[in-house]
Amino acid sequence: MLWTLLLVLFAGETPAGKPFAAMDASIERQRSAIRKQVSAGEPAGGFFILPPPAPLSPPAQVGNLADCAALGEPDLQPLVEEAAHAYGLKADGLAAVVRQKSGSRPCAVSPGGAQGLMQLMPEALEALGVADAFDPRQNLAAGARLLKQLLDANHGDWGRALAAYDGKPVASSAAQIPAQPARNDSGAADKTR
Repeated sequence: MLWTLLLVLFAGETPAGKPFAAMDASIERQRSAIRKQVSAGEPAGGFFILPPPAPLSPPAQVGNLADCAALGEPDLQPLVEEAAHAYGLKADGLAAVVRQKSGSRPCAVSPGGAQGLMQLMPEALEALGVADAFDPRQNLAAGARLLKQLLDANHGDWGRALAAYDGKPVASSAAQIPAQPARNDSGAADKTR
């Protein structure tokens, strides 16, 4: 049997003596198509026919930077420590939020409308009782208060709290956050609870 199969492969014929004409014709059509593509050269505009993607938009500017100087460390640090102490937060964590959100500029305004050092939205500023969004002390205190509420609601998870601070939907109290389903060892949701 093995000898018959080898004869078929090398001789190009079936045991009944019929050539592999259909397969040979298909291979020849494929080779012809390849020769045609190679001789046609590269299409106009290069290999890719789709246009290149649009360039990325420049990063959002934070407020009018020419009119808004960043607070220096000697001015900012006592305010950060005061707000952090008032709400039981770490001062370095609060300072990192200030640097990331506003670049330590008290009059920063984002394209989305967030204002001040802690980049709070007008609705949040109103809810937190802030009279002047650009007053560093008021803005820091309100931002620290909001961050503390979000940390408490997220059981101290800074990642989730900061995601909620950035406007992703997370409830402001732990009672409003839906419980995560318990997981079994395989990672699937445990439906017994």
